[in-house]
Amino acid sequence: ALDYGQFRGDDVNLWSIARHLALQPQILTRGLPASAAGFSNGPFQAYLLLPATLLTANPLGAYVVVALFNILSIGLFWAFVRSYWGSRLALLAALLYAVNPWAVVFSRRLLGNDLVAPFTVLLVWSLCDLARHGRRRDSILPFLWLAIAIQVYVVALVHLLTAAVGLALGARVLGRQPQELVH
Repeated sequence: ALDYGQFRGDDVNLWSIARHLALQPQILTRGLPASAAGFSNGPFQAYLLLPATLLTANPLGAYVVVALFNILSIGLFWAFVRSYWGSRLALLAALLYAVNPWAVVFSRRLLGNDLVAPFTVLLVWSLCDLARHGRRRDSILPFLWLAIAIQVYVVALVHLLTAAVGLALGARVLGRQPQELVH
């Protein structure tokens, strides 16, 4: 029932930015203006909607993209939980995630916060891997996922605290000598 999604001023503005990008390709330096704060979100949300604007002039295509990203986030969450706690808990967690009222609310608009979920899951997963394994390669991914999440929607700045805690825990593991690590 994607046709029941909200399509208000901010949704129109974001769709217009993405549509303009499709019609006149350019490198965006900003995205949807943040109406309350007076500054703009990052441009990544427009890039995420770009495939829909290339396929159709109907904004409903963008809702399909948002729905697909939210479905992807459920799958990513299932894989994350499964990698740490097993299949049964992963299935239960994914089912609870899928019917979470906030997930439903955040999946019915085009705003950037509707697109943050998969990058949040990837951020938390990469922070857990860093804290668990302490591999140097694991220290790059949290920065990537945090940067993308913040670019998608400025509200993801709330993840700075999560990232700081995860990076601190990971730094402790990275700082240990190899013989101290128990696998």
